[in-house]
Amino acid sequence: MAKKAKISLEERNRKKKQLKIDFEKRKKELNASTICDIEIRSMHEKDISLSDALALWKGDKQSIAQYLQNFVNYNRDSLAFLGIEYSLSTNDVKLILKASQLVGCAPLISPVTGKQLGNIIVRSEYQDDLDGIIPLIDGDIDLEYNTRLPLNNSPFVHPPIYLECIRFIEEFDKLDRTSWKKFSSLNQIQPQPSSSTDWGKYALRSSDPTMRLKYPNRVNRLITEHNEWFELMYVLSIAINEIQQNSTPKSVQQNYINLLPQLKQLIPHNRISPVKELKIHSNDPINIKKLKAIGNNILKNQTTLACAWTFNIAKLYERYVQYIFGRVMHKMGGNIHCNNKYRITGQRPSWCLHYLEPDILLRYRNNEIIVDAKYKSHMMNLHTNTETLRDSFREDLHQVMAYSSLSKSKDKTIVFCYPCSSITHKTMLISSSFSSSQTKIYLLGIPVNRTTTEATIEYIYTLLNSK
Repeated sequence: MAKKAKISLEERNRKKKQLKIDFEKRKKELNASTICDIEIRSMHEKDISLSDALALWKGDKQSIAQYLQNFVNYNRDSLAFLGIEYSLSTNDVKLILKASQLVGCAPLISPVTGKQLGNIIVRSEYQDDLDGIIPLIDGDIDLEYNTRLPLNNSPFVHPPIYLECIRFIEEFDKLDRTSWKKFSSLNQIQPQPSSSTDWGKYALRSSDPTMRLKYPNRVNRLITEHNEWFELMYVLSIAINEIQQNSTPKSVQQNYINLLPQLKQLIPHNRISPVKELKIHSNDPINIKKLKAIGNNILKNQTTLACAWTFNIAKLYERYVQYIFGRVMHKMGGNIHCNNKYRITGQRPSWCLHYLEPDILLRYRNNEIIVDAKYKSHMMNLHTNTETLRDSFREDLHQVMAYSSLSKSKDKTIVFCYPCSSITHKTMLISSSFSSSQTKIYLLGIPVNRTTTEATIEYIYTLLNSK
C-alpha cells in the first residue's frame, strides 16, 4: 500500500509538473503570438477559414467559432472605418470580409488575447501607381484620419502623410497673403495726440522740453505678418521637410524640385511659432480655412503613434480621368465640366434623387460627350461573362443614359472609363427605331499609371478627333 501511495504521489507530482510546463508554454505562445497584417484588395472578399484563423491567432481549435465572433466584436470600429462588411458562416466556420472602394489601414485586435498586435490593410485592386498620379491631381484624395484608432508602430502602415503635405503646399502656393490681414496694436511715438495716447507716460516725459511734442500712442494696424501667419509657416516647414524625406517617392519630389526652394526662402525660422493645432475661425477666408484643415491633418501625425487612415480609390480614379480629359480638351480647344449638378425639381418623392451629377461633360465643335469614370474591372474581363459583370454594366449604362438626356444633340456619345493594364477601347452603338437616333458608346481602358499618362492623352485625342 505504501508503495502504491508513493507511486500515486509521484504520478501526481509528475502530472502537476507537466501541467505547469504546458501552462507556461501556452502563456508564452499567447504572449508571443502575432497577427500578421491582414491585407484585402479593394472591392474584393477575403475568407478567414478555420486553418487561416489557427495560423493567424494560434488559439485553441475548439474555440475558433468564439475567436471569429471576438474578431468582429473587437474590430468593429476599424472595419467600419475602412468600409469593410463582414459576415460569419456557421456551416463551414469562417469569417467573410468584403472591402469597399476605400483603401487605407486601421488597427487589428487579437480575438485571442484582446491585444493590438497587427493592422488591417486595404490596398487598391489593380496595383495602381498612386505615388505617380496623386501629384497630378494636386493630392485631392480626401484623406481621412481617425485618431481614436492608433496604429502600432510600423513604418510600413503609417499614413502617407506626404499626400497631405502636397495638398498643403499646393494650397499655400495659391494663397494671396494680402487677402489675410489681422489687426495688431503697436506702441508708437507720434507728433500729435490721439484717443489712444498714454497720458501717464506723456506726463512723465513732458518735463523734458524736447519730448513735449512726442505723444506715446497705441496704433491699430492691419498686418499680414501676424501670429497665425507664423503658425502656418511652421506647418509649411514641416510639409517641406516631409516631402524632402527619403521615404517620400522620388517621383513626388521631382514634381516640386523648383517650388520647394522658393517656399523655403519665405520661412522666417527665427519667428515661426510651433503649434499643436491651427484654430479655424468662422471669419477666416475660405482658402485659409481649407489650408488650416489640411495643416491640422499634418500636425496630428507629428506623433510617434500614427492613426488609422483611409481614402476612396474610386474618387481618386475619377479625379485622374478628369485630369486626362482636361488635358485632351486643352489640346482640342474644347471645354470640360466636372461634377456639374443638374437639379431635379417638381413633385419629387422623399426617395427621389435631388440632382444628376455626371463625372465629366465635354463640349467641343458643337459636340457634347458624357464621360463616366468607374473603378471596376470590366476592361480587364473582356472575355469573361458573369452575372455580376452584366448587372454592374447595366446599372452604369442606365445611369449614364439618364445623364445623356441632358444633351441637346440628337445623336449621343458616351465614354465609359475603366482601369486597365494598357490603353484600349471598344466601340458600340445603340440605335432607336422610334426616333432614328443613335448613341455611340466607347468603352475605354485607362491605366492608373503616371508613365502612360501622356500616351493615354494622345490616344484619347486621336479617338475623339476621328469621331
